[in-house]
Amino acid sequence: FYNVLRIRNLPEGSVPRKELEAMMYCKAGEARKALDLLLPEYEAGIEDTHLRAMVAYRLALIYEQLGDADRRKEYLIRATADDQRTPVRDGMALYTLAGLLLEEGDVERANRYINCSMEDALYCNYRSRMQQSSEMVQQIAGAYIDSLDAKRRAMGYVTIVVSLLVVMLLGRYFTILVYYRNFLLYTAAAADQRSGVEYGC
Repeated sequence: FYNVLRIRNLPEGSVPRKELEAMMYCKAGEARKALDLLLPEYEAGIEDTHLRAMVAYRLALIYEQLGDADRRKEYLIRATADDQRTPVRDGMALYTLAGLLLEEGDVERANRYINCSMEDALYCNYRSRMQQSSEMVQQIAGAYIDSLDAKRRAMGYVTIVVSLLVVMLLGRYFTILVYYRNFLLYTAAAADQRSGVEYGC
């Protein structure tokens, strides 16, 4: 009801009004209508950077609802870039993008982005975002630990394989050495036998 009142108080055809209408469509499960309403406005160009960031973030949410992961990521990046150009630091794009990167396994970039998001939250004294960011930092720390464990296990496997190869190579080396020694002894014995025959011994 509150959003309906807000929509009525905004100018007809304005971008903020369409952004709210798109949000209402999404809540009603009509993401395609929301996209048809909002995407042309974004593509036509929005001069206000903060408003453009808000619309890009809304489009990212719409694409998430539609199941288009690539477009969702694209518009999260667009929204984040515009958020960084404005003095307003309450945008959700950077935080959401950090979470997406964490899901994709890009822990290093996720860590950088969530730290930046936490700085923005501290700057704005945005308590709920601080709590969310601290929780994600813990998840990132856990992901780092898992990554280090995986690398340690991989190094262990590599060490075992290399050790086996070294043992095999040493075995081959000693086999060839013994064979070569026997060959020399056989050659020397054959030579002695030939010389004995020649001298009538």
